[in-house]
Amino acid sequence: MSKKLKILTPVILIIFLSTGLFSQGFYGNHQKVFSKKSRARFMSPMRLYRVLSLYKDKLNVTDNQLEKIKSLGFYLEEKQVKLTNANRTLRLKLREELANEKVNYNAVKEIMSKISQNRTELFIERLKAKEEIKKILTPEQLSKIREYMMRRMKERRIPQKSMSRRTPPFRNNPR
Repeated sequence: MSKKLKILTPVILIIFLSTGLFSQGFYGNHQKVFSKKSRARFMSPMRLYRVLSLYKDKLNVTDNQLEKIKSLGFYLEEKQVKLTNANRTLRLKLREELANEKVNYNAVKEIMSKISQNRTELFIERLKAKEEIKKILTPEQLSKIREYMMRRMKERRIPQKSMSRRTPPFRNNPR
């Protein structure tokens, strides 16, 4: 009995310690720490239009600038809908092609090429929209928008202290 106990004790100890070590990764704070170097991501023209129309006075945005951004937003959304629907249709054709008993690899390659081409075109359109926005707005307005976005990102990442101390509603906590 003591021989089995000598063998089982280290094995059980190793099992418990290893589960403790592997579970540590789930409890740590692995989110990226907010830094001044991080930048706000590209904001779609329609979202930018909504933000600018809300803070029109603070950002000194003219009606002409708002109209240009609005039309750019509608153009980009129209292009995005067109290319997204084309890719959905192509993915359906791809599934049909792959469902056949004998797969035509040239047809699959052609479909995949068209999907890739549409995604690339959409990416390029977004880059063009970003450049167009830089032409429409002044550098001061752009810096104010960046500051606003950075502040919003920082607010979302910092947990509220009042929320963290609050007990869940399902817990019966007499005080």
